[in-house]
Amino acid sequence: MKKRLLMLTLIGALGCTALTACGKEAEPAPADEKQEKEADTEEKEEKKEEEPEAPEDDAPVEVDAEDYDTIFEPLLGEWSYADDDMDPMYLTVYSEGGQYYYELEDMSILGSSKGTVELFSEEHPDGSISLWYRFVDEDGNEWTSFAVNEDEAFPNDIYSGQDGALHFIRTASEAQMTEPGMGDVQGYFFVGTWECDGYTMEILDNGDNSYFVSIESPEEKNVYQVWEYICNFDEENEFLFSDNGELIVIEMANGEVSSKHSEYGNGSVNFYFDEGGIVWADHEDPSHQDMVFEFVSE
Repeated sequence: MKKRLLMLTLIGALGCTALTACGKEAEPAPADEKQEKEADTEEKEEKKEEEPEAPEDDAPVEVDAEDYDTIFEPLLGEWSYADDDMDPMYLTVYSEGGQYYYELEDMSILGSSKGTVELFSEEHPDGSISLWYRFVDEDGNEWTSFAVNEDEAFPNDIYSGQDGALHFIRTASEAQMTEPGMGDVQGYFFVGTWECDGYTMEILDNGDNSYFVSIESPEEKNVYQVWEYICNFDEENEFLFSDNGELIVIEMANGEVSSKHSEYGNGSVNFYFDEGGIVWADHEDPSHQDMVFEFVSE
């Protein structure tokens, strides 16, 4: 009998040893614990790869030099603060030696400032990217930034930051200036409505470096004249030119056109910027040589 009790006692002791402690689960073996840790690490790494990376702000834009210049072209020129009655500010953006610069005249608080204009990109959580013009002063401090408007080739308004706190309007007659440091004149600078001494000039962009120019004289004794030109832009000399201009004379009667005829065709002309306006250099009629048309509207 004692032998039987002793055997039961040993079996019970062995059973408790296998469980480490009676009534408790067995502790994992070192090898099992190592495998579990490795599995947890792999799972965390997989989750990390699945999570989108945080967007990088202020990443320099990597584009070809030609595209870089094209992006900056709409910003070149002179701008005035839209609230200039309260806080007059004047902004000039120009290029020199492939670099872009700005000069700010603040007549209220900041005073004058100048520095460089740089192009930066901002990546959004959805993966889209927006481009920004960043204005940095000579001490390396950022003054403000303006979003690049990729929908308009020649915008008349720019707004700073995400909230549009600063609103500048293009001063068109000054934006067309050709003084040193203002950058090269572009063909689209001519587009718009211009006036001089009662004459109205309309310039339209036909595309492919071609521009349609129409000049209408004031009506006098029920007669007015219209000059029409198909021009091309000369990049080297920075002017519009044409050798196929036509002068049309229109006679009116009771507010309606009574007759129309062409005085001449193949008229030669140049249009170029001077003193903030467009000079009409009419080679058929030298009396127009001194006419400088001022900008009215797009």
